[in-house]
Formats: sequence, C-alpha cells, structure tokens
Amino acid sequence: LLGTAETWLDGQRLLLNRRQTEILALLALHPEGLSLERLHAMVYGDQAVTFSTLKAEVSHLRHALGGQVASRPYRLLMPVVTDVEQVLALIRHGRVAAAVEAYGGDLLPGTNSPALAEMAEYVAVALREALIADPQPDAVLSYSELAPYDTEVVDVCLRRLGGSAHPALPLLRARLAASR
Repeated sequence: LLGTAETWLDGQRLLLNRRQTEILALLALHPEGLSLERLHAMVYGDQAVTFSTLKAEVSHLRHALGGQVASRPYRLLMPVVTDVEQVLALIRHGRVAAAVEAYGGDLLPGTNSPALAEMAEYVAVALREALIADPQPDAVLSYSELAPYDTEVVDVCLRRLGGSAHPALPLLRARLAASR
C-alpha cells in the first residue's frame, strides 16, 4: 500500500481498480470488520455515492479474492499482511532503519478515501518523528530520497553527526543544498 499499491494472492498479482484497492486496504487494516455504513464513510466520506455502488465494488473485490470477503460485517476471511502494519511495527520496536527500508512512499498517493488519507498522514508522521528521534545517517539518506524536501530530518541528522566522518555525510549535505 505504501508507494505503489500491489495486491498479491497466492503468489499471483491481482489487477484491482483503484476503488477496489482502497476497499481492500481498509478491510486489511480493520481485520475485525466494518459495517456497510462505516465502510462507506471510510471510502467515500461526504461524497454522494450510494450504498449499492459500494456493494458492487465489494462484489467485484470478493470475486477477485475467490470469495474471501464476508459481509455483516465486511471483513477478509484470509490472513493479510500489509507494508503499513510492517512499518508501524518496526517503528514500535525502535527499528527505524528497517522501517525506512520497508516504507515505499505515501500510502495510496492521491486517494480520495478520507480514512486512508488520515492513515497515510499517520504513517508518514510516525516515520518522520522516529527519524528525528533516532537520525541514523543511512536511514535519513534513504528517507530523503522519498521526501527530498523534508530538510528538518536531514538537519537533525547533520547536527547529530557534528564533525564526525560518516560516508553518508557528503550526500546528506548535497540533499540539503539541493532542497533549498
């Protein structure tokens, strides 16, 4: 879900449309399930979209997943792993460099789903704050490739390095100069 969204089932890549991917993401992030009303609000927000439109999208998704979507509440009937959960778990365990490595970019960039936009902000801020708290030079360098204009993270890292020599130092300085 982070960066470029891809869905895989039993080793095969599924071709889902944008809305089906958003629905799948929400169901994966809420394994307890969601009522029709809650799922509708999370997907469409205040947009004037009928419940039957959502039901049709869920039906297409169910077909693509071999029937593995239940209703009342809507939930996935199979185990699911997302990079969102992986990144958050790594941050929770203080593994900032691994979290940056697992972070492929924003969660479903350009999504119209208010719930996914909120989750995207949550993940991005959590990763950024973890880097500010523990600015490992190689991790900051990798992060700066995904967020080249986030100069504060690079500044914090350079201050932490002080005058010490580190192989990433010239690249971090170059990133900072290029972003200004």
